[in-house]
Amino acid sequence: MEHNSIRVFKEPLIRSGFGVTDVTPGKDGSLAPETVAALVDDSTRLVSVMAVNNETGFVFDVPEVARTVRQQSARTRIHTDWVQGFLKLPADMKDVDYITVSAHKIFGPKGTGALFVRKNLPMPAMIGGSHEGGERGGTHNVAGIAGFAAAVKRSDGREVEKMEQAAKLRKRFVDRLAGKLDRFTVVDGVKQSPYILGLLVDGIKSEVVVRMLSEMSVYVSAGSACATREAVQNHTAVALGFDPDNYLRVSIHPVVPTEDLDAGADAIAEACNEFRTLIS
Repeated sequence: MEHNSIRVFKEPLIRSGFGVTDVTPGKDGSLAPETVAALVDDSTRLVSVMAVNNETGFVFDVPEVARTVRQQSARTRIHTDWVQGFLKLPADMKDVDYITVSAHKIFGPKGTGALFVRKNLPMPAMIGGSHEGGERGGTHNVAGIAGFAAAVKRSDGREVEKMEQAAKLRKRFVDRLAGKLDRFTVVDGVKQSPYILGLLVDGIKSEVVVRMLSEMSVYVSAGSACATREAVQNHTAVALGFDPDNYLRVSIHPVVPTEDLDAGADAIAEACNEFRTLIS
């Protein structure tokens, strides 16, 4: 269920002689730290567990995973993709060695990210080359860095308040949708980010419905925006045993006006009902 930026390294690592082990969470987003730690020994170099899944909004207890893994093997390094949770969800990441975040999720410039590295740990080469002390193959994007810093400074520390507001909007959206559309299921985890809403809608083909909605100026996806051009099915839905053709992903944010939220729910219901009528 990891983001493609993590998954793409699996095959190159295997070809280079490393062993790679996958851990699949439960359909309810459960991931016991002991399950991860049981696969770790002193030869394990890295454990990477995303903090918030970008397709479902499932929240994984990365801090507890880190503590449990470290008890199993002190030399194993812990990485988390915190892109969907950074300055959105409160979390204590002090036990994590490497943390990746992205500017565009907090209204910063696209194409800019940051890597937190625990003090005294080696800095991994992000882009091969000899620039910037061997860190990358080109000069740093100064404008992007400055824009990211400005976005962080504009954060007002009201993560909990905003999260609660997003949860209210998410419930409003689901309730509105339920009044106009039947035979759908909300994909909820045991711990859930309110900013992401996964829907399983019976009797649709998600890619077609996404195009129908775009013609109505309503933009949702059949999965992560990072995978829309792939000639493969939604890998998270497949991993969870869901039918990817039935999967729709909606983003929720506290800044969205309620009238736009309601209009979006109405449009999704209209498009899904129309598709069902066309194929019936």
